[in-house]
Amino acid sequence: MMQRNLSILLLFIHAFAPFPVAWADHTALEKANRTAESGNTAEAIEQYRSFIEQEQENRNTLVARFNLAHTLFNAGRFDSSAARFRELAELLPAPHDIKADACYNAGNAFAEEAMKTGVTSRKRTLLHAALRQYRAALLLRPEDPESKINHEIIMRRLDALEPDSPQKGGAAPDEPSLTKKDITTSILQKTSLQEEAVLQEKFRNTSNTGRKGGGRDW
Repeated sequence: MMQRNLSILLLFIHAFAPFPVAWADHTALEKANRTAESGNTAEAIEQYRSFIEQEQENRNTLVARFNLAHTLFNAGRFDSSAARFRELAELLPAPHDIKADACYNAGNAFAEEAMKTGVTSRKRTLLHAALRQYRAALLLRPEDPESKINHEIIMRRLDALEPDSPQKGGAAPDEPSLTKKDITTSILQKTSLQEEAVLQEKFRNTSNTGRKGGGRDW
């Protein structure tokens, strides 16, 4: 499962900085980005954490938080990655699209962690957590195709865990179902009204400015 990352990191920093970026801040974050890109995830994780701890909350720290969560994902630390992405989605200063991408990536991290475990009860719990994150992403960005498809895939994986699942008859659980009905409508109908109201209230005042995601589905 591919994550959405900040592929043009420095452009993102400049585009969303509400004030001039100090050179020391700029180079420290750039160094962490280069370390992550080199594949040294352990060192990059420490550099991102250090940057976040030392700086006041601003647009640069949002970038660092996102890239830290993404680097944790690449390191296979899916629980930690999901927690970081969820934390970022709940930050008030985060732009609307970053919140949506953070929810989507948290869903991916929960799903990957679910695939690692052989304990059915834990797998089911993690898959439900992934569904909640994809629903949150869709409430923020209703037409997001990756969130729609991944939600459908996880629904099928959950169905396959049930003893009386129709998929036991041989249907492919990983292939998204194709229906005439819009998938977003189907997903949101399965979301309780209370859950939807809470999510909408949480995010209704966020900015509509943000980064265009470029990720892939499973």
